[in-house]
Formats: sequence, C-alpha cells, structure tokens
Amino acid sequence: ISEQLELTIEQPRCRMNSKCPLHMHNTAKKIDLFRSDIYNKEDHVNHFQNDDRYRQQQKQQDRVGHLRQKCKELGLNKPLNISKLWKDFFFVNHKYKFVYCAMPKVGCTFMKRLLFVLDGKTQSKNPYSIPAKWAHSLPLDTFQTRNTTEQNIENYLKYYKKIMFVRDPIKRLKSGYTDKIASVRVNMWNQEGKPIMKTIRKDPTEIDLKCGHNASFQEFLDYRIKQEESSQKPNIHFDMMYRTCHPCMIDYDFIGK
Repeated sequence: ISEQLELTIEQPRCRMNSKCPLHMHNTAKKIDLFRSDIYNKEDHVNHFQNDDRYRQQQKQQDRVGHLRQKCKELGLNKPLNISKLWKDFFFVNHKYKFVYCAMPKVGCTFMKRLLFVLDGKTQSKNPYSIPAKWAHSLPLDTFQTRNTTEQNIENYLKYYKKIMFVRDPIKRLKSGYTDKIASVRVNMWNQEGKPIMKTIRKDPTEIDLKCGHNASFQEFLDYRIKQEESSQKPNIHFDMMYRTCHPCMIDYDFIGK
C-alpha cells in the first residue's frame, strides 16, 4: 500500500478548480480518498489499542481494589513473614525484573516453560517445544535458589513486578481431582485416596481402604472441607490460593485470571 501511495503521489496533481484534464481531477480525488482511508484505519487501530490498554488497566485496578477490601474485611492483610513462604513457588526473572508466584493447577506448567524461554535458556521461542513433564524440573531461579537471602527476597518484592494468576476455586479443585486422584496416581491414592476412604466413605470395602483409588469428586470435596474444619494442612495442589501466593501480604502488580 505504501509503495502504491508513493507512486501515486509522485504523479503530477492539480487542484480541483484548476484547468486540468478531467482524468487528472479524478486521479487527485482517488488519491485523497485513498490517503484518507489509510489514516482512518491507523486512527482506528491506535484508538483500539489505547482503549484496550485502558480497559486492562481499569480491570487490574478493580481487581486489586476488590482484593484489598476483602483482605481488610477478613483480617488477612498482615505483615509478610518471608521465612514461612513456599519459596519454591516464587520464580524470579532478572532479565525482565518480575516475580511470578506459580499457583498449582492455574497454568503453572505452561508458565514455567515460558519463563525458561524468557530466560534465554533455550534456542526455541515456543514454550510448547518443552515437554510438559520437564516443566517442574527446569533450572529456574526461585526464592529457594542457592544464595538467595531474605534481604534479596525483600528487594525482589520491593523493586520487581509481582505477578500471579487465579482460577475459579471449584474448577481448580476439579482440575486437581482429575489430574491427581481420578487418574492413575498410586502415590496420590496413598496420600489422599486412602484418607478419603477412611474418613468420608460410608461402608468402604477392604479394597477401598487398601487402594484408595476410586474416590468421587463429592467425597474429595467433603474431605477438603473436613481438612479446613480441623485445621489440617492439605496437599499444595488443593490448598487455598491466598495461602500459596499471599495476595493479602504481597502487593501484586498484575493479577491474571
């Protein structure tokens, strides 16, 4: 389009009221319409981008504002105790200067692969080129990385951007149940399935108690409620999001959903 416009503009033009041949008047009119159309499209794109950016900023302000209000109402906005953080779940990107809290069952497998690409530790620019099963063993910097002191962590939380993602709680539990309990995961059947059989299922069979392999989603939910009521610490994949990333104690810059 730009080449066509340049070629057209280079041709002699004449004013609409001048004594020029009719075809030159028509050419001038076409050029004006053509250029006007291009500028209108550029204005439209810029307006769309600016409007989208504004809406995204407004959405973040609304989320953070809602979060702060609820943290205050529930008495959860307490000072952060760095020593009690799940430090393995906080990833640090020094190139782009941000901290990402990896919430289990909220896209953290993809995000770890993306972090690996952003760190420049692979020639590929596509996170999906990294097998999902490798995601949780990639050499990424976390708060738990060797030589990371509490002072370092305080500086990261103060000067780096903080990012977290959340998900509908029931859908997140459903995802965790499908992945960890409904699938063939013998270790999780031992850790979660057997206690569910013992404490929740009515009249469990000997095989139920021995294997813990067939807990229903409703039984799983009842067990999680029982854990909360008895202040029993759950598996990290099923724990509440605010206890993993501490959004009431850490001032996050971006909350994705």
